[in-house]
Amino acid sequence: MRNGEKGYFSKEYIPDGMPKKGTKKPDITAIVESSTERKVKWYIYDLKDTVINTKTVLKLCSQWHSGIEHIKEQYLNGLDGYSIDSSLGVITRYWSKNKLQELKDGYMEKINQADRGGLLTARKSRVNLDEYRQKAKAIQYILDGIFIDDEISGGQKSYDIHYVLMTTVDKITYTAEMNIKF
Repeated sequence: MRNGEKGYFSKEYIPDGMPKKGTKKPDITAIVESSTERKVKWYIYDLKDTVINTKTVLKLCSQWHSGIEHIKEQYLNGLDGYSIDSSLGVITRYWSKNKLQELKDGYMEKINQADRGGLLTARKSRVNLDEYRQKAKAIQYILDGIFIDDEISGGQKSYDIHYVLMTTVDKITYTAEMNIKF
């Protein structure tokens, strides 16, 4: 840290008063603040072995949303007049745009079939339409590299998604580097 800067770092942090079980929490939350320059930069990153399936994508989006919500409510709320920058992302060993696109295409086909109606299977899948739409939307965030967060206030804010790829040290050890600074 430079002179006049403060830094905060946490791993899987859960704020006081939140239940420890069932709470979605990002692996890394960090904040750098300079009161002299009146600026803040926050980081929310999660570690995932791979980003190639719907379950992982949904969990990432949920963890990012929870992390953003926490930072806004607990930290940024009293920083009027500060410029605020953000860095949101995932640290992973492997992710595949092609596999994610195939998953999204599958959900879109199910949505299209349900919209066409008629067939018994299409009518039965209408029950799952919202679920398919949510999954397709979350996958599209990863494909586009932009996470759109639904804010508590009812608005939306978009964040660039950063990907930090781990490198192999040996057969079972991976490493990644990330600079937390302005």
